[in-house]
Amino acid sequence: MISPYRFGYRMNRAMDVLNEHANRRIRPHRLRLPGVRVLLWLFEQERRSAGDLANDISVDPSALSHLLARLTRNGLVRRERVSHDARSVLVSLTPKGRRLAATLTPYFKIYDEVLVRDFDAAERAMLEGFLDRMYRNVLDFDAGGAEPGGSADALPRRSKAASKTG
Repeated sequence: MISPYRFGYRMNRAMDVLNEHANRRIRPHRLRLPGVRVLLWLFEQERRSAGDLANDISVDPSALSHLLARLTRNGLVRRERVSHDARSVLVSLTPKGRRLAATLTPYFKIYDEVLVRDFDAAERAMLEGFLDRMYRNVLDFDAGGAEPGGSADALPRRSKAASKTG
């Protein structure tokens, strides 16, 4: 029998197994996946404003603030106020955070490869596009406040022009 919730179920099923493996890898470092996401993103980006980082890794700004406080206490990131805007905060890795991110990066690259192991380049590009569209669909759904019981036609939709961008 095919589940009527097949897309979310299939994505969750794959990610649950992969996340459990990742959690076993990061547990000795006293980290959770959201913290690793911050470290790995900053490892590639050097410095980011807290607002941009929250957007980049799809985390609520207040949740990111708590996460950054924990990572700062653990000596993995540093936060500094922007001199010309006291409300803005720049986030970067400490040397300890950079070493840990360098240690973890190969494992997370492997996890990414495992997900698309038997996909050719065209399929990978297509999948990335589909996943980006799915993400935008969920954002639109969340913003529209659709409730269960309505038809699919009642779901918020992006304009075709908006769907082709970001």
